[in-house]
Amino acid sequence: MSFYDLAVNLVGRVAETADPAAPAAAGPTSLLRFRGRLPAEEVHARLRRCLEAMHQAERSVFLWFSEIHERRLYRELGYSSIQAYASEELDFTVNR
Repeated sequence: MSFYDLAVNLVGRVAETADPAAPAAAGPTSLLRFRGRLPAEEVHARLRRCLEAMHQAERSVFLWFSEIHERRLYRELGYSSIQAYASEELDFTVNR
């Protein structure tokens, strides 16, 4: 999945559940709550913070997935291969 596809997918899911009237929560999870109709500078700042959080999350995903793979933990979870684990548990495809 390309970055563009990921972004479009994420925007679609956020838009479906977003409540523009809801106040933003405090703390790190406030990055995930969408609020429409904010001033341009605020939208830009939130987008940049979300991108940084996404990059941090991607690094974490890589490290956790590597741990599963290197220690063959997928076997303890009942899977015969990392591919089966990734496909069934994480919805990974060949391209993702």
